Amino acid sequence: MTNEQDSEALWAAGIPPDLSAHIDAIAADPARRNVALALGETDPAVLDDILADLREREGLSDTAIAGLPPNVLDILDDRYHWLDDT
Repeated sequence: MTNEQDSEALWAAGIPPDLSAHIDAIAADPARRNVALALGETDPAVLDDILADLREREGLSDTAIAGLPPNVLDILDDRYHWLDDT
């Protein structure tokens, strides 16, 4: 995926342009990109926590994380409550 395609995908996921500084970091890491697009999360600290949980708790490699479908990430979010506001 090119940076332009990544930008378009992030826009489609509802990620606002003021977070464009994170696009390069997200684009350079397929696992991070997959989680960001699937869950609509852009906060680098939250993404770091999610990726750490997927690696440590689920035993997944970055390649496996990059290939997780959105519905699986939603199920895992229900389990770990990454995106809870409380």
